[in-house]
Amino acid sequence: MKTLLAELRKTRSVKAAFLIFIGWILSPFTFWNDALVNIPIAYFCASVVALLSEKLFFVSFLAAYWLTNIVGVVMMGEGIRSLMAEKKIGRHPVVVSLITTAVYTVAVTCLFYAGMLRPIDFSVVGRLFHR
Repeated sequence: MKTLLAELRKTRSVKAAFLIFIGWILSPFTFWNDALVNIPIAYFCASVVALLSEKLFFVSFLAAYWLTNIVGVVMMGEGIRSLMAEKKIGRHPVVVSLITTAVYTVAVTCLFYAGMLRPIDFSVVGRLFHR
């Protein structure tokens, strides 16, 4: 029975560590992950949505960007909660996360309205592979 409990703890720890790591990659708790992870994911998703209507590009970009941040914070929270069942997490990291996300949102909005942020032209990508 002790061996089974030890294995369950290890499994829970591995799952929690995975959730924390992936959540950390997606969350805005580091200065680099928005620029290197969340914005490229949001850009690709918005470009796919723009295939339906280019008017949806900006809105879907912001929605995907915020969604990646929210998913990251939730994943980290779940991982930490499963490791530390009784301890509470302070609000400071969440406040910093929201401020960082808001700053990036303003920057992306400025880029969009300056005409520097446009959907991927998938027709060009397709022509590269069909030569």
